[in-house]
Amino acid sequence: MRRAAIIPWLLILLCAAVAPVVNAQEPLPPIAHRGMKLIRPVQKILVQQYGYKPPGKLPALQGYQLVEMLYLDERHLLFSFNIPALMEHNVTCATQNGNMEHRESAVVLDLRSNTKAIQDEWSLDDYGQFVWPLQNGKFLLRRCANLSKVDANFEEEPITGAHGAPILMEMSPGGTRLLLEWKEDLHLQERAKAAAGQITNEATAASIDPRRFFADFLKLDPLAIMAKSRLDVPAYMPVLRDGFLEMEGLPHDHWRIDFQPYEGNLRVVTTFRSGCVPRLYSLTDTAFIADTCNEYFSDESMQAYDLNGHLLWRDMINTNSIRPQMAIAQDESVFAIATMRKNYLGAPSMSNNMDVEAGQSIDVYSAQTGKKLLSVTTTPIYAAGGNFALSPKGDHLAVLQNDAIEIYPIQR
Repeated sequence: MRRAAIIPWLLILLCAAVAPVVNAQEPLPPIAHRGMKLIRPVQKILVQQYGYKPPGKLPALQGYQLVEMLYLDERHLLFSFNIPALMEHNVTCATQNGNMEHRESAVVLDLRSNTKAIQDEWSLDDYGQFVWPLQNGKFLLRRCANLSKVDANFEEEPITGAHGAPILMEMSPGGTRLLLEWKEDLHLQERAKAAAGQITNEATAASIDPRRFFADFLKLDPLAIMAKSRLDVPAYMPVLRDGFLEMEGLPHDHWRIDFQPYEGNLRVVTTFRSGCVPRLYSLTDTAFIADTCNEYFSDESMQAYDLNGHLLWRDMINTNSIRPQMAIAQDESVFAIATMRKNYLGAPSMSNNMDVEAGQSIDVYSAQTGKKLLSVTTTPIYAAGGNFALSPKGDHLAVLQNDAIEIYPIQR
């Protein structure tokens, strides 16, 4: 099983300000590419009047989840962004990297009328990802370790939560399954018991190993636990409708991909060679993508497999790039990847603004063939993603471009 490092949630404060909705008929710059043809967005919404202001260069290159964008349905788009605020410390929330309270302003945009449908503010406890798309016009909202289903009117339905500090959450392509990884805080529990007189030996309580990690695999509608696991360390495991993927390193730069059903025995899917640790993505509920490279890091590719191990397609990747986020249309027809281009080969230094060129590309591909359908260059850079979204039918791409959201058609 591949073991992934914990992604830190870091703190930052941003300023707010900004401007009005612009008519879709206004001339717009041709910044998107389909093959060699330049195309224009079919709609542009300035989001300044809702309190959004593009960040400076420093936060753009850090791993803070500063913005989120989701299609709730073909008509409504959720846009959330960080706003400055004085926050009261939440002593009841134990996040993995310390509490980082901040506020988000969330607005639902009506794309037919180019107007705001509703706007509200959320108090959050860290800078990790906090929303995920669900079906039927709803989305999942995370506050600390607590999860709620939320509709387009911001009506919340609490559903579940972790029993300790949340570490990682991963949604299946169809929005029906959720992996929730968390760390049990035994020191906190045992000290509480000691304070209540249930444990008299404080040395025994303090000696208990505090690093116990758990993984819950959840079905979201209706809510049910599909599987549970105890982990030595946090692990990234792509989630599918009927199970999840695991990866194991083999000798001579080979890697084995296994599929573990929620019910049934683990089975080998495929084995391939890669000089670097491959990165896996769920593509559909029956297929996945593996990013691989040769031993010199000079030949990188993404290749798609089905759960029987058949290679569906393969495409080359720009070696000098960082790919922080992937999004999949609800109908699983297309997917989009955010790519930042580095100025050199090797691992990026996220604290150095010179490591990445000014700009970020959002590339849309066919899930069935791997063909690139659309590429949009956008600024500012959001290293944690959240600045683009695919419509449920996969026929439009929404991109945050400076102080505006632009909508591009996707032609297949």
